[in-house]
Amino acid sequence: MRVLKNKAVYEHDICGFKGKANSIIFPNTIQEIKDLVKLSELDIVPRGTGMSFVGGCVPNNSVVVDISKMHEILEIDASRKMVYVEAGVIISDLNQELERYGLEFPIQPLFPGIQTIGGIIALNSAGDRELKYGKTRNWIKSLEVVNGKGELIELSKTEASDFVGVEGLTGIIVRAKLRLTTKKIRTFSIIKSDNLSDLFSLNKELKLDHEVSMIELMSKKLSVLMGLENKYHLFIEYENNRGDMKGSFYQKFLKMKDKAYYTLASNGFYVLENPKFFMNHIVEFITLLEEKNIPYFSNLGSGIVYACFNPNEKQKYDQAMKLIKRLRAKPSYNLGIGLLKKDFLDRSEQHLIARIKLRNDPKQKLNIGKMINHIQMPEKQKKPVEESEEEIKEKKESDQSPEQELQEFIYKEKLQDTLDQNPKKSEQVRNTQGQFSDEEMEKIKKIAGGAFGK
Repeated sequence: MRVLKNKAVYEHDICGFKGKANSIIFPNTIQEIKDLVKLSELDIVPRGTGMSFVGGCVPNNSVVVDISKMHEILEIDASRKMVYVEAGVIISDLNQELERYGLEFPIQPLFPGIQTIGGIIALNSAGDRELKYGKTRNWIKSLEVVNGKGELIELSKTEASDFVGVEGLTGIIVRAKLRLTTKKIRTFSIIKSDNLSDLFSLNKELKLDHEVSMIELMSKKLSVLMGLENKYHLFIEYENNRGDMKGSFYQKFLKMKDKAYYTLASNGFYVLENPKFFMNHIVEFITLLEEKNIPYFSNLGSGIVYACFNPNEKQKYDQAMKLIKRLRAKPSYNLGIGLLKKDFLDRSEQHLIARIKLRNDPKQKLNIGKMINHIQMPEKQKKPVEESEEEIKEKKESDQSPEQELQEFIYKEKLQDTLDQNPKKSEQVRNTQGQFSDEEMEKIKKIAGGAFGK
């Protein structure tokens, strides 16, 4: 087990929340994690690659447990379509290996070249193909977790609910057996239009088509930044040969599409919100984004909108967040609750999470303060140290206006620091941002002829 002396990279996450790390631990074995949990008297923060936009892995004088060294693919059972992996395995690494067997793990999160298996289980992430494959929970066969008592427990899918989507509050995920599916032939078609309502109507029809696995909308502003025409673009992925983009051209286009957030972030729009709406509400939210000239892309088939804000435009951000609350959307869908979104949970949800935490982490050692605030301990148990008035005031101010603390270098510099710890990850991220030649871009524009005319 290695201990890192330089703590700076681990004292914040990509959203800009700043904390303080007591120490950084890189365990190589489950036994090391068990010993750490049993012996530590400090808060323990599990961390994959730190790709949280909500402060989910920010320490508070905590021991940060980086599971990136536990990245082995332990077993692939092709006949049973099952894989057994350690929690630090990167999603794209896993699928690259599974390709040899004609298999795939179908959950593709926003950053598949960076995000880990443990991370997407902790968030219960859904990927771009949620319309077809649902959320991570659906693909778990069994789970191995070190709980807050330092015990290694193995859980079936039905027993794992205390640890899936609970953001590391109840245990440190160390291994998982996952279901797989046969790798599909996929193709893309592109529809462009000046009329959003036409695309919304088309989306309703496409969602009924069982051969469609992804429906994504790109705003005009983002389309221009990506080198496309100043129109709305709807990307439709089919799990057959119906699409216009096939083979290697499809693969290259998929990589270009996946760099949408990187493109916006590099242009100053790096504050990300991705609420999930019912279809009748998504139209109202996108209408607000259009009125305020806020760039976005949307997994329209699943009702998710990725809205990207310039941190200097606080009024626009506040207006969007106010509407998200009024429409009762699920905030930061796939990104978690963390520190930033706690006020979106109602009292019954907070109480449920508190009960789950106390059941699995009675001494409150794991990721304290994330998702929910202070838990009142039973009388027989040791009460946590109360915060000072100054600390409470500072936390409230941070919760009320966290976007004020965001700095541009967090995205441009600190993310790179994380990637530089593993050159393989860094190379993968760069590779996913492939560029098209002018000739290829013209081909894309011609393919996107549009169902509603040019």
